[in-house]
Amino acid sequence: MAAALTVTAAPATASSPPTGRISPISSAGQHCAVFLDRVTPGRSAMKVVSRSCSAAGKSALAVPDSAADTALVTVFADQNYLGGSFTYYDTHGNGTCDATGYSFDDVAENNAWLNGISSMRGYDRCTAAEIYTTINRQGSPCFSQESPADGGPIPYVGDVCNDHVRSFRIWAR
Repeated sequence: MAAALTVTAAPATASSPPTGRISPISSAGQHCAVFLDRVTPGRSAMKVVSRSCSAAGKSALAVPDSAADTALVTVFADQNYLGGSFTYYDTHGNGTCDATGYSFDDVAENNAWLNGISSMRGYDRCTAAEIYTTINRQGSPCFSQESPADGGPIPYVGDVCNDHVRSFRIWAR
């Protein structure tokens, strides 16, 4: 990937949470798949192509449309990958993470809808992460996992980040 990819909040669809005031879901929760379109000239953020949610569990969600759809990261409401979740997919076969990675610059709506983000799991080579309590990854991260020895899933984002995640970046180390 030549440039950082950025995700911003998406407009609501029939299968997505409403915009504006969002009712938190239970931690037993709902699971959502969010399909993203890559950054194109004239657009600074990845576009949400679709979002599918189900209270019946992950198996009830729409599966990726093609082999080109790549799971990037799942954020969870509770520690240790429990509770409701959002899984973000790249729909254009950009492949797995590289050193540039993917930026999620405003996940405040998803954080509120899950009633907080407490853990996350990157897929394939997405093993490094920086997590912020501000949108647009401003200031210092409240959690950082950069070395290959630390790489992989994040069972708990830490006391400062817990339930306050507003933006994050994932990449390959």
